Amino acid sequence: MRGHDDTLVLAAMSGACFLNYWRNRTLHCIVTGPVFLVSAVVTALSRAGIWHVDQVLLWGLVLTAVALAFIVEWRTVRSQRRASSA
Repeated sequence: MRGHDDTLVLAAMSGACFLNYWRNRTLHCIVTGPVFLVSAVVTALSRAGIWHVDQVLLWGLVLTAVALAFIVEWRTVRSQRRASSA
């Protein structure tokens, strides 16, 4: 079980993002849900020895994608608020 912790965490975060998007329509979840799901599959294949993926690089890409998703959402919501208050 210890070797699959990353896979389980990424799969759980993916499920949470898909559920959050379904309930609240948050913009970042459109990006982060699939990113977490693909990362979970890649991690599972890496742990199984099918693919050889550097986990540090994978997590770096995941964190970059999450940061970009939140920046896009922040800028989009901010510009929508400006437009609605004008």
